[in-house]
Parts: sequence; structure tokens; C-alpha cells
Amino acid sequence: MNRFLRSAMLLAFLLLFCASASAFFSRKQVAPKSPSFDSDIKPLLSQYCYDCHSDAKRRADLSLERYANEAIAMQERDVWEKVLLNIRSGEMPPKNKPQPSLAEREKVMHWIETKILQADCSKPDPGRVTVRRLNRNEYNNTIRDLVGVNFQPADDFPNDDSGYGFDNIGDVLSLPPVLFERYMAAAEKILDAAIVTDPNSEGPSQKLLASKMRTTGPGNPVRSGAHRLTIEGEVFAPFKLSLDGNYIVRALAWAEQCGDELAKMELKIDGESLKIFDVAAVEKRPETYEHRVYLTAGEKQISLGYINNYRDEKFPKEGCDRNLIVNWLEILGPSAPSVYPETHTRIFDTEITAKTNQPAYAREIVGKFASRAFRRPLRSGELERLMQFFDMAQADGENFESSVKLVLQAILVSPHFLFRGEVQPNPDNPNVAHLIDEFALASRLSYFLWSSMPDGELFALAEKKKLRRNINAQIKRMLRDPKSEAFVQNFVGQWLQIRNLDFVQPDAKEFPDFDEELRLAMRKETELLFEHILRQDRSVVELLDANYSFINERLARHYGISGLQGDTFQKVAFADNARGGILTHASVLTLTSNPTRTSPVKRGKYVLENILGTPPPPPPPDVPELKEDEKEAATGTLRERMEQHREDPNCSSCHARMDPIGFGLENFDGIGAWRNKEGEFSIDSSGELVTGESFNGAAELKAILVEHKKDEFARCLSEKMLTYALGRGLEFYDKCAVDDITKKLRRSDYRFSALIRSIVDSAPFQKRRGEKTSD
Repeated sequence: MNRFLRSAMLLAFLLLFCASASAFFSRKQVAPKSPSFDSDIKPLLSQYCYDCHSDAKRRADLSLERYANEAIAMQERDVWEKVLLNIRSGEMPPKNKPQPSLAEREKVMHWIETKILQADCSKPDPGRVTVRRLNRNEYNNTIRDLVGVNFQPADDFPNDDSGYGFDNIGDVLSLPPVLFERYMAAAEKILDAAIVTDPNSEGPSQKLLASKMRTTGPGNPVRSGAHRLTIEGEVFAPFKLSLDGNYIVRALAWAEQCGDELAKMELKIDGESLKIFDVAAVEKRPETYEHRVYLTAGEKQISLGYINNYRDEKFPKEGCDRNLIVNWLEILGPSAPSVYPETHTRIFDTEITAKTNQPAYAREIVGKFASRAFRRPLRSGELERLMQFFDMAQADGENFESSVKLVLQAILVSPHFLFRGEVQPNPDNPNVAHLIDEFALASRLSYFLWSSMPDGELFALAEKKKLRRNINAQIKRMLRDPKSEAFVQNFVGQWLQIRNLDFVQPDAKEFPDFDEELRLAMRKETELLFEHILRQDRSVVELLDANYSFINERLARHYGISGLQGDTFQKVAFADNARGGILTHASVLTLTSNPTRTSPVKRGKYVLENILGTPPPPPPPDVPELKEDEKEAATGTLRERMEQHREDPNCSSCHARMDPIGFGLENFDGIGAWRNKEGEFSIDSSGELVTGESFNGAAELKAILVEHKKDEFARCLSEKMLTYALGRGLEFYDKCAVDDITKKLRRSDYRFSALIRSIVDSAPFQKRRGEKTSD
């Protein structure tokens, strides 16, 4: 069957499934009714808040005066949620303004909680999760666990959008047209690598024109994509091999000859010399040079080197110049093996394949594969529709393996594989919350902790309806599994934003010690601390003040610690409390700096947003930038210049929250190294929070966060992790769940296991609101 016909058939299948999936999964969100407005709140707002937040002043771009009645307030619950956080933390009203009594403060908080943010916690609304596609990480991991290939096909997909700080949020995971094409190509590439369809095949080909490859040494392009090497040097490129096996490496090349010997071309793989070819071919008749080699799966760097350059002394006026010209490099394989790869035998029993009743065996293969891919039992009629592809391929003369392969391609482009949806009960009542079925629970759990599909044990428990009663044992098992590293990397990378280290470029003049090795070590340190606290079931508060960390020789040198050697990360205790905890990790400190200097504003804002869950509002427009020239730097420390800069009253209220936190971290430079001076000026790392706590330096700042702000941190971490686990932003009705998770975390002395268990046990994770399928 030709490739065009296959693509057309699969596209038609995809569109058909999209239409049915859209009808099956589409839902409407129904919000519960709200209580009436308590009119005695408005005088308190007028007395204590309008001085800064009136229609005329709008400090931090917020006016509370505009909320003339409760109906208007109900329309902007997110604003009142922030007001509640600021009142509860004591940050508002500012300490230099008249302060409400404790009874008045509690009255406003009670009104916000019970009227504006009211949720009936005796009958919690679990909300719903938008049907969403697998993001790139989830797709790669799911393909790995479903098919067994060890390359990452989704690396060719467009980047995923993020919402609420994470890239697994259903509402922002769009499906651009180009992604349809990539899904089709990926399905074919995956199954080409996984299934042996032609026992006489040399295997799939990867070919690159030399002009598309990287080079060492001078050279110049030649027509038709070739590259001329004019002195000793190489053309090289990485190739991803999906399987162990026998491969053929081929190159089309020719030479411009000079001297007593032919041009020599050296083939290397990962730096190891495999063969040296004498290149006798000329321009009009280039020749193919090949070498057969057994290679293991993974990324390999393959290079072709010109190793015997020669030039006549009289050149260029007379004489000659020997050069090597490479047209392209190709790798084919693996060739059909005498022993089939695991990816093939995972799908086919090669002994059964030869038996006569192949259609029945094909149904068995397809049914098993589809139910795993769809992460649920097949529904009536699904297997029959899929088997139509097998019948068409057989009628077209394809062999058994190729016919099954076409069906599996259809499965890999089905919305039931690409999207995560959950079966709704029928009839479906939009006013009633119900438990999700156990297959949906298995998927929620596996994509939370593994970023991948459920394994056989989860599927087996779901099928027996025993997963829910064994959920705690499964959580422990899953966190012990190496696949849980995906949770560490994906959650930490986005919550703490250390993924963005890949894009940070500190100024080379200001920070000459920064290099790629240090960048990688920074990220690894933060991941290892989180992983250690998770796996040892320690208090999550240790993330803020752990007196130890995991560092290697490169990072130790950056921190000024002696005695460590090698690339292996080791647990190291710090001599003092200045260093320790994520806020003093070089990863976070580098992320929250400018290319040429530190940024107390960015560091303070980072803590408010990601550690305390009380983000400041956006800055007002037309705020002038802080002057950065050498003349300004000579006038004092960054802190002194910032204090002059923020005299504008429109800026001072927010900067009063952010800047002191950032000043407390000023002993760490723009890439997290310790310093006592900024230029010629001594560092002043003292500060006072808007809630009145004073400190001097990072150690005292961390102590305040641990002693006075750990509940805010626990709540912030709970909200972030619940958002990640659900794949949706939190709504006002999730307050019940967050309160319960935070309370259980506090009662367990903030143990990490309590956080995970409480999220999995929560109503939003275990249930979903019923919704109408049609009006």
C-alpha cells in the first residue's frame, strides 16, 4: 500500500474519531449559586482600604471602591482571593496606615470566605478537567511504555503552551494543524522502528546532506548539498538509533587528488575510528563508501574526517591541492535480525504469526494494543472499526506484520490515544459529583506521578475494581519506580522554573565562570534535593532551610567548597546556615538575576509567587528602568540606587513587599556565588518584611519563612501540586480541597507523603462533576 493512500486513510480515521470524541467529551461548566452581600463590609473597606485602593488612586492598579455590591464582587473572585491572602498574612493594610482591629479583620476575612469564595465543603464541587491532549513529555513517555522504543518522537512537535505555570493544562494545550501532520509522521516512525515487516530489509534510513552537517576546520559548500574539506577536518552530525542491531553507514564522496597517495576519509562513531577509506572517486563519478557495524540504541555522533591534506608548494599558481568532498552521510538499520527486538515481540508472538488463522490473531494483537493505548477497555464496535484497516491492507497484498502495523498506526493517531478523556455516567446530572471510574483513576495517578500511561499492575487493579482500596500502596510503589523521576523533573522544573535555566545567558564579561557544565549542575542540585526529601519522606519545609545539598566538583568550586572531586553528586552539609534550601541554590539565584547583575525585585517577586503564593500585581505602565551605567554604579550599591528609584508612591507598596526579600539574598551574586561586596561597597542584606519581621542576611530570612510563613508555603505548594496533578487551574470551589490538603500536611508534620496522599484522596482528584452531554 503506497504511503499516500496510507496517510489519506489514517487522516480520514483521525477526523472521524475527532468528530466522535468531540461529541463524547464536550461539556459545559456549571457554577453553583452564590450567597447575598453583607452590607456592613463596605464601611470597613472605606475606612481602611480606599485611601490606597479607590477609583481615584488605584494603587497597584486595584480599586475596591468599584465593588458597589456583592454581585459585582462575585464576578471577580480571583481579586478577592488575593485580598484575603494579603489580609490573612498581615501585609494589608500596610503598617504605616490605620490598622483594623482583630475582630474587624476577621469579619472581612469571614465575609470573603463564606460569601465570595463560599463552597459547601460537606458536598465539595470537584469541578471538571477539560479533555486534553498529551503534552510532549507525556507523549514521549507513553510511547516508551506502550511500544518500547527509546527515542523521543515528540521532540519534533511544536512546543507546548503553559497555563497556571504548567504545560499539562488542558485549557491551553491547543492542537495546531501542523501537529496533526507530526502525529501522522511520528506514528509511522515509531512503528518503523518497533516492527520488523520485511525479513530481507536493510532497515530504515537516516540521511543528511553534508551541507546540513556541522564541520571542524575551514571548507566550503559544493553544489547539490556537498561540502569540500580543504584541510584536515570533519563533517559530523548526531543520529538517533532506536534499537540495538546491525547497521550500515554509507557516504557518497569524491576527491580532488594531489600527491603520491589518494585522499583518505576516516569514519568515526562517538570518537572511535572504525575505518579509513581511500577515496579514488572523482567529481563526475562519486562513489559510495560503506561500513557495517553493530551499534547499541541511543544518540550516536557520526563523523567523516579528511586526514591527509596535501598541497603542492607552487599552488595556486601551479601544482595541485588535494581536497575531500562529501556529498551525504547515511545510516541504515537495524537490518532484519535473526532474533527479533523486544519492541517487535512485545506486539507479536513470532511463532503464532506463522499460523493459518491470522485474522483472529490480528484481532487479539489489536485489541490488546488498543486497550492499553486508550487506557481503558474497548467499547462496542471499536475493535471492528480498527480491523477494517487490517482487511484493507491484506486485500492490497501486504503481509501480516505490515497489515497489523497499519492498524497500530491508526491507533496512535486516534484522539482516544492522543487525548485524555474520562467516561461519563449516563444519564449525567450536572448538579451531582461522582467518582471517576478506576481506569480513569489509574490514568490520573500515572500521569501525575510518572507523566505516562498506567502499567500492567494499575490496569489489573482497575479491571478488578481494587485500585481505589489499594491506592496508598500503589502511590508508594510508583514513587519507588524510576519513572517517578519524570514527576521530579516536570513538577520541579516548572514550579521553581528551573527549566528556564536552558535559556539564561549571564553576561560573559561579568560572570566569566559561568559555563554549560555549571548550568547543568545548578539544575541537578535542585532536582536532587527535591527528590531526596520526596523519597525519604521528610518535611517539605526542608526545601526552604535544609542545611545540606547535593553537589559535584564543579558546583562545589562555584560555592567555594573544597574536597569534592568528580562529576558525581554527593550529599554535603553546609558549615553555616547562609547556604542551604532552594532559595540559596545557584539555579534559583541565577534565574532571578539580570544578565549583568542581581535583581532584588525579581528575587522578591519569585518568593512571593512560588514560595508564599501571594504574587504582587503587575507593575504600572511607563515605570523607568534602573540606570545601569558605570557612573551610576559608582554612586553606591544596587540597594541604595533602588531605594532612590522606588520613591514613586505608585511603586512603593509593591516594592515594600518584594525588595526586602531580595535584599536578604544580596550576598549571592548574579549566578549564585557568595560575595561580601558589590564593587567597592559592602553588601547590606538586612531587611524588614511588611508584616514586621526583621532580618539580616539569608540565614535569618530563611528562619523567618520557616518559623512564621511555613503555613503559607505549605498552602502554596499544595495549590501548585494540585494544579499539576489535575491539569487545570484551581477555582474558588477548590478552596475546600486546598484547606483539607494543607490541614493534613500540617498534622503530619509536613511529611511529603501526606501531601501526595492528600492530593490523590481529594475530591477534585477522585471525582468530577456530572455534566450534560447536550441541551
